[in-house]
Order: sequence, then C-alpha cells, then structure tokens
Amino acid sequence: MDLIRAYPKFRSLSERQVRAALATESLKNPIIKELARLADAYKNNFKEQCKKSAHEAECFLHALTKCPIEAVALEMAAIICDDDAEETVERRISSDVLTLTGYTLFGNQWQTPLAAALEVSDRTVRRWVVDGAPIKIVPELREILSSHLAIGKQALVLLEAIPSS
Repeated sequence: MDLIRAYPKFRSLSERQVRAALATESLKNPIIKELARLADAYKNNFKEQCKKSAHEAECFLHALTKCPIEAVALEMAAIICDDDAEETVERRISSDVLTLTGYTLFGNQWQTPLAAALEVSDRTVRRWVVDGAPIKIVPELREILSSHLAIGKQALVLLEAIPSS
C-alpha cells in the first residue's frame, strides 16, 4: 500500500474541524477537497491490494494515520469500499456446502457426476472446491437435490412395502 499523507496545511486540523467541514457539504471547501483526495487514494490503494492478493484484503483501517483528517478520510474510504464490495464481489457457496451437497447427491466420487449434472467440466468443480462456487448455481443445485430426494422417497416407500421377515 502506498503511503498517503495529507498536505501539510491540513495536518494541524482537529477531528472536530474536519467533521464540521463535512457538515457544510460545500464542494468548494478545501478541507472537503482534501478529504475527497485522501479517501479516493485510500480506496484505490485498497482495490489495488485486493487485485494483487486475488481476494479481499484485510480491513485497511489498521493503517497508521498521522492526523485527524487522514483518519476521517480512511473511514470514508472504508465506507465507500464496503458499498462497492456489496455491489461487485460475487457471492460464493462455501467449499463445505458444495462438498456436502455433492457427497449427498453422488457419494464419495461426487465431483465428476456433479459436473455432468451442472454441465460444467469436472475441472471447474474441482476449482470450486478450493475457491467456492458461484452463487448462481444454487437454483440448479436445489433442483438436482430435490429430484434426487423425490426419487429417494419413492425408493423408500417401495422398500417399506417389502416385508423384512
């Protein structure tokens, strides 16, 4: 993460002064301009860090700030990044849920049959086991599981009709 610091003339401001400037909502206010510059730089650093590490980085609120304006800008960047993350980060099915579903449907060697049922390669399913599966496959998984459960219930009814002694 690049070192981002407030311009010297803003470093002596108190947190109260910084928040008071925010309350004015005047885009001509130099304090607001500096906050926007800092927050944007923090946000861009965070997004760059996420790209480098191939996953969402740890919360960057642990970054060292030297003055109140930097601390407020960092809070603003965190809010912006949280909002962006909700919009852009693809929700995933955990590996555990995928594995349990696959095992329930197809037993020990479940990856290849699940891949065939979902019409994806078994390599894709193996990658999902590591990284999590896209949430968009949930309806298909539900349908496959419901179908197997219905067949299982029919088999159970037939088995229960057979005298055991």
